[in-house]
Amino acid sequence: QAAIFFARSAGVKESEITEAESDFHRRAKAQIDELHRKQRCQRALATLKEASAGQSTIALKAALAEARDAGVASEELKAAQGKLDELQSQEASRLPTKREPPPETKSEDLPPGKPIP
Repeated sequence: QAAIFFARSAGVKESEITEAESDFHRRAKAQIDELHRKQRCQRALATLKEASAGQSTIALKAALAEARDAGVASEELKAAQGKLDELQSQEASRLPTKREPPPETKSEDLPPGKPIP
Protein backbone atom coordinates (compact mmCIF):
# COMPACT_ATOMS: atom_id res chain seq x y z
CA GLN A 1 0.00 0.00 0.00
CA ALA A 2 2.87 2.37 0.77
CA ALA A 3 4.34 1.79 -2.68
CA ILE A 4 1.01 2.70 -4.27
CA PHE A 5 0.81 5.88 -2.19
CA PHE A 6 4.34 6.92 -3.22
CA ALA A 7 3.66 6.04 -6.86
CA ARG A 8 0.57 8.24 -6.84
CA SER A 9 2.50 11.02 -5.11
CA ALA A 10 5.17 10.79 -7.77
CA GLY A 11 2.60 11.17 -10.53
CA VAL A 12 2.58 7.62 -11.88
CA LYS A 13 -0.48 6.97 -14.03
CA GLU A 14 -3.31 5.06 -12.38
CA SER A 15 -3.33 2.50 -15.21
CA GLU A 16 0.36 1.72 -14.59
CA ILE A 17 -0.31 1.33 -10.85
CA THR A 18 -3.23 -1.02 -11.57
CA GLU A 19 -1.10 -3.05 -13.98
CA ALA A 20 1.73 -3.31 -11.43
CA GLU A 21 -0.77 -4.47 -8.78
CA SER A 22 -2.16 -7.11 -11.14
CA ASP A 23 1.34 -8.37 -11.95
CA PHE A 24 2.14 -8.55 -8.25
CA HIS A 25 -1.01 -10.55 -7.51
CA ARG A 26 -0.35 -12.92 -10.43
CA ARG A 27 3.21 -13.59 -9.25
CA ALA A 28 2.04 -14.07 -5.67
CA LYS A 29 -0.66 -16.51 -6.78
CA ALA A 30 1.84 -18.46 -8.91
CA GLN A 31 4.22 -18.73 -5.95
CA ILE A 32 1.43 -19.89 -3.65
CA ASP A 33 0.26 -22.45 -6.22
CA GLU A 34 3.83 -23.77 -6.58
CA LEU A 35 4.17 -24.02 -2.80
CA HIS A 36 0.88 -25.94 -2.58
CA ARG A 37 2.02 -28.26 -5.37
CA LYS A 38 5.29 -29.00 -3.56
CA GLN A 39 3.47 -29.59 -0.27
CA ARG A 40 1.01 -31.94 -1.97
CA CYS A 41 3.90 -33.84 -3.52
CA GLN A 42 5.63 -34.13 -0.13
CA ARG A 43 2.45 -35.40 1.55
CA ALA A 44 1.85 -37.89 -1.24
CA LEU A 45 5.43 -39.14 -0.99
CA ALA A 46 5.11 -39.57 2.79
CA THR A 47 1.86 -41.50 2.32
CA LEU A 48 3.48 -43.63 -0.38
CA LYS A 49 6.44 -44.50 1.83
CA GLU A 50 4.14 -45.37 4.72
CA ALA A 51 1.95 -47.56 2.51
CA SER A 52 5.03 -49.24 1.02
CA ALA A 53 6.16 -50.23 4.51
CA GLY A 54 2.82 -51.92 5.19
CA GLN A 55 1.11 -55.01 3.82
CA SER A 56 -2.11 -53.50 2.44
CA THR A 57 -2.44 -53.60 -1.33
CA ILE A 58 -5.49 -51.33 -1.14
CA ALA A 59 -3.59 -48.63 0.76
CA LEU A 60 -0.61 -48.94 -1.56
CA LYS A 61 -2.77 -48.67 -4.69
CA ALA A 62 -4.43 -45.52 -3.32
CA ALA A 63 -1.07 -44.03 -2.34
CA LEU A 64 0.35 -44.77 -5.79
CA ALA A 65 -2.58 -43.05 -7.49
CA GLU A 66 -2.25 -40.02 -5.23
CA ALA A 67 1.53 -39.89 -5.79
CA ARG A 68 1.12 -40.05 -9.58
CA ASP A 69 -1.41 -37.21 -9.47
CA ALA A 70 0.89 -35.14 -7.24
CA GLY A 71 3.90 -35.61 -9.51
CA VAL A 72 6.10 -37.69 -7.23
CA ALA A 73 9.45 -38.70 -8.77
CA SER A 74 9.32 -41.75 -11.00
CA GLU A 75 11.99 -43.62 -8.98
CA GLU A 76 9.70 -43.55 -5.95
CA LEU A 77 6.75 -44.68 -8.04
CA LYS A 78 8.72 -47.58 -9.52
CA ALA A 79 9.82 -48.78 -6.09
CA ALA A 80 6.26 -48.62 -4.75
CA GLN A 81 4.91 -50.38 -7.85
CA GLY A 82 7.46 -53.15 -7.28
CA LYS A 83 6.28 -53.51 -3.69
CA LEU A 84 2.65 -53.60 -4.87
CA ASP A 85 3.46 -56.33 -7.40
CA GLU A 86 5.19 -58.32 -4.65
CA LEU A 87 2.22 -57.96 -2.28
CA GLN A 88 -0.24 -58.98 -5.00
CA SER A 89 1.88 -62.01 -5.82
CA GLN A 90 1.92 -63.01 -2.15
CA GLU A 91 -1.85 -62.58 -1.94
CA ALA A 92 -2.37 -64.67 -5.05
CA SER A 93 -0.24 -67.49 -3.64
CA ARG A 94 -2.32 -67.52 -0.45
CA LEU A 95 -5.62 -67.85 -2.27
CA PRO A 96 -7.07 -71.35 -2.44
CA THR A 97 -6.64 -73.01 -5.78
CA LYS A 98 -9.72 -73.50 -7.87
CA ARG A 99 -10.98 -77.03 -7.59
CA GLU A 100 -12.74 -78.85 -10.35
CA PRO A 101 -16.35 -79.67 -9.55
CA PRO A 102 -17.10 -83.39 -9.30
CA PRO A 103 -18.21 -84.91 -12.56
CA GLU A 104 -21.93 -84.80 -13.04
CA THR A 105 -23.76 -88.06 -12.86
CA LYS A 106 -25.86 -88.66 -15.90
CA SER A 107 -29.06 -90.56 -15.76
CA GLU A 108 -27.63 -93.05 -18.26
CA ASP A 109 -24.85 -93.92 -15.79
CA LEU A 110 -27.25 -94.88 -12.97
CA PRO A 111 -28.91 -98.23 -12.60
CA PRO A 112 -32.65 -98.13 -13.27
CA GLY A 113 -34.84 -97.26 -10.33
CA LYS A 114 -32.27 -95.06 -8.55
CA PRO A 115 -32.98 -91.34 -8.18
CA ILE A 116 -30.49 -88.82 -9.50
CA PRO A 117 -28.59 -87.23 -6.58
